[in-house]
Amino acid sequence: MKLNKTIAALRREKGHTQEQLAEMLGVSTQAVSKWECAASMPDISLLPRLSEIFDVSVDYLLGCERNVRRTIDEVISEANCLAKEGKHDESAALLARKLTRYPGDNQLIFELARRRFVNARHKKRTERETLLKLAEEGFETVMRNTEDGNRRAWSTHFLSVIALSRRDFAKAREYNQKLLGGVGLYPRAMAVTIDMEEKANLDSVRLLNETVMGCIFEYSLLVGLIAPFAWEHNDNELAIREYGRAVRVLSEFNETGFFDLPLMQCHEALARACAWSDRPDEMISHLNLACNAAERYDSRKPDAVHDLYAVMGESAETEEKICAADTLYRILTSPDWRFFADTAGFAEILRRLK
Repeated sequence: MKLNKTIAALRREKGHTQEQLAEMLGVSTQAVSKWECAASMPDISLLPRLSEIFDVSVDYLLGCERNVRRTIDEVISEANCLAKEGKHDESAALLARKLTRYPGDNQLIFELARRRFVNARHKKRTERETLLKLAEEGFETVMRNTEDGNRRAWSTHFLSVIALSRRDFAKAREYNQKLLGGVGLYPRAMAVTIDMEEKANLDSVRLLNETVMGCIFEYSLLVGLIAPFAWEHNDNELAIREYGRAVRVLSEFNETGFFDLPLMQCHEALARACAWSDRPDEMISHLNLACNAAERYDSRKPDAVHDLYAVMGESAETEEKICAADTLYRILTSPDWRFFADTAGFAEILRRLK
């Protein structure tokens, strides 16, 4: 592929517009447009920066090694296989040799740093510190230079872990703060870990409990995504397995009654799966449990809300509560349930909800 087509293809692959790429390089949008139309060529001094932005080597940009990414992926795969066999030094050495040929490749820098970080646990103190220092330098390089958000986030996380291993709590917290605005459990878990390692007290224990509750809250939101998949694929056993587990988890953490609404939804999903599996007694049992959860939810005061939004770093006004019993009644009188309306006990469930 010629340079103009390579630049255009890589730019689209990274999701950049011509204007964005021009801004990163400090050139005009017209210049980028001319490169991609083969009306002109980028200055040779811009090639290293282009290679960093696109996360490829200069050789790849110039077409000197068409399969460089595949080659690097193969080397990384081989290094991982060596590590699984316990050949940790050989694994790191293989990546280091490849890096001498492609010194600006952020994927290789990251993988070598990660391998050194993991290998450090197998070494004595002096050698362990040397490997951690080299890993730290690699992760810092990637964090500064890569355009890959996922790789930057992982590098930042590893830097936080390395700082924590040295009991440099301020630095560990500084790195972790860069991640707390993103999505994921690691940053919050790391924040708790730093607090507990530095000085465990009631505040850090409270943060630990709130973080666990935050994770369970997110789980209660996500588990609802399983039902549409299960119904689409006629996989009732999947629904029974996953919602059965969700009921056990949410019930365990439902001391405040905060999970009554998702428990109602989970029992309704279980009842539906049991109905389609020709298990009418279990269906009625789960519908009764769904009614119990709905009644508990409706009996709680609207302002009795666990402070989970604060855990997630968000703020929200408490909305007017829905009527859970009414919601469940409308679900059970919808066309999805019409085949089971004559099941013994079903009419009694509807009377309870009305």
